Amino acid sequence: MTTTTTREVRPSYFATYDYNELTGQVDVHYWYRSQRGKRAGKILPWPPRRSHFGVLYSKDIPADLTGEARDRWAQCWFNEMHVIRLSALREIEDRPDECAASFARLRACCCCCGKALDEPRSVAYGIGPECRTGMPPAMLTKISAIVARDRAASA
Repeated sequence: MTTTTTREVRPSYFATYDYNELTGQVDVHYWYRSQRGKRAGKILPWPPRRSHFGVLYSKDIPADLTGEARDRWAQCWFNEMHVIRLSALREIEDRPDECAASFARLRACCCCCGKALDEPRSVAYGIGPECRTGMPPAMLTKISAIVARDRAASA
């Protein structure tokens, strides 16, 4: 007699919003939960190795700043990035299903594995067919309801 174990699938990709005081706009940031390596389980900027979140380029610093003023501006910028990251982590911890549904709606990608969604049913759920098989029904219902609500509101 063989027993089959099904792995429980949970969302690993998220989108959060923050108000950027420097630009006066609402920015969207994408995140993922690392699955392997020494960063396993940590929430990191998505896409990996291509995300520029938290990277300050010298071209982004106002050209008229020099010396100590330039250093103060850069320090304020890094402090703001730290606050954004902490608020995103808090939001993902408090409302993981809503953040995952936002990712699925905005990127048309599975919120569990990050693969692109092209089947209409998968796009409606926000989760691909392979990931839907391992997802608890209550969570699937909740995420798909949030995706549907967001799509209706943006239409």
